[in-house]
Amino acid sequence: MKTATTRAISRAALLAAVLATELLLSQVSQAASPAAKVRAQQAFEQAVALLKSAQTAKACPLLETSERLDPAMGTKYQLARCYERDGRLASAWRKYQEVVAAARAAKMADREKWASERAAALAPRLSRLTVVVAAKHAAMDSLTVQHNGNALERAHYNKAITVDGGSHHLVAKLGSRVVWNKKLSVATEGAKLELRLEFSPEPKVDPTRVSGVINDPSAQPAGSSQRIAGWIVGGLGIGSVLAGGALAVAAKVRYDGSDDHCVGTVCDAEGVEAGQSARVQGTAATALLGVGGAALCAGLAVWLTAPSAEPSGIDSAIHFGIAPSPDGAWLTVGGQW
Repeated sequence: MKTATTRAISRAALLAAVLATELLLSQVSQAASPAAKVRAQQAFEQAVALLKSAQTAKACPLLETSERLDPAMGTKYQLARCYERDGRLASAWRKYQEVVAAARAAKMADREKWASERAAALAPRLSRLTVVVAAKHAAMDSLTVQHNGNALERAHYNKAITVDGGSHHLVAKLGSRVVWNKKLSVATEGAKLELRLEFSPEPKVDPTRVSGVINDPSAQPAGSSQRIAGWIVGGLGIGSVLAGGALAVAAKVRYDGSDDHCVGTVCDAEGVEAGQSARVQGTAATALLGVGGAALCAGLAVWLTAPSAEPSGIDSAIHFGIAPSPDGAWLTVGGQW
């Protein structure tokens, strides 16, 4: 039978084995695969050759790819040099700082010294940007600030951050609503810029608009609807007059054409039909002309009697309509002024 001491030793050994296994698996998962290492080395060698021929713009993306596939310390150092040559001083300074930390952990004093010296030389040349956020805004959980598409940590509010020269875009959101949008250009070296984040927590609501309807009295001057009615009635009158005139002309042409089928007062079947059709068209034309003329007069009356922008204190109402009659139709207008 095992003693308590033996059982304790067994449990400690088992725990140590589990921790060792987890550490090994973690290291294996983080290590680059052989194929990735090959691609990383190829990209690294191409980039170094491009750097020697001063083709910086082509070299930096290759070094970024190599570091992503296999984040070696030498790749970080070459990428920092590439950024520096390309004028991206803040990116170069941050990458040199990464090399310093990696070299210190690996106890490689020479590389730590080189990277520290380069970072120190760049530090006074860096451009810096400060996003000033008031306490009342910073306390809002739904507030997010993005810098060039990346989230700006709350710890960096009201603090100068190092930035590369060039174009910068800052956006602040409350939830999904954009409340602040700024674009600016930063000098490559030595710029010190400050941007104050200002916005209204709630969207501005126009009190004169409810459900899309304007309730501002000044937007609808007194009498405007009556004038519009006058224009409409007058327009209908003009249309009726034009239609009546056209119909009258057609009736006249058709009536004259019936003469070819008549001798005196005697007409053949086609002549009789043409004459009857002409009379019907003439009656309709007369009705349209009458209605059109009445509508023109009514429209003019409605427009002229519309109240002015200043209220007169007199209520007015106008009623109009079309009434049939034995001779056609009549437009009726009535009201109180």
